[in-house]
Amino acid sequence: MTWGDALAPEISAVRHLSEEKTASSAAFAVGYESVSQFTREHGRLFGLA
Repeated sequence: MTWGDALAPEISAVRHLSEEKTASSAAFAVGYESVSQFTREHGRLFGLA
């Protein structure tokens, strides 16, 4: 897996969030099983955790 493949779900999630969708809709749209998992991993990736 390339780094681009690994970031694709996160990029998609950022798009969802920029379209004023909720964190939960963004999380489930890109394949996370829970909102807490999404917020934890998203925060780590972007240095917010």
